[in-house]
Amino acid sequence: MTYLRFMELLQDRLEELISADPESARHWLNGSFEYSPDLFTIATYNPPRDWPMQIMMSDQVTIRLNDIDWERDTILTLDRNELPNLAEIVEQLAVS
Repeated sequence: MTYLRFMELLQDRLEELISADPESARHWLNGSFEYSPDLFTIATYNPPRDWPMQIMMSDQVTIRLNDIDWERDTILTLDRNELPNLAEIVEQLAVS
């Protein structure tokens, strides 16, 4: 899987999760204030429709994606059942 394809899949997943339950998404993003003020700011000052793109452009996502060796000859595939939920995504971003 390429970097760009992974970004597309992650953004699609965020759009799906946030649009399915914006209030739950707001809860998870607002709860990240201590560890990830950027996510808190995204949820506080922007409408839910903008959250996926803003999360994708956040420093936390950039840092996490830069940790992956995209040049390695490993094939990365994700099954739909393996995609993380919003709580898991926020948790991973908060630890960066």
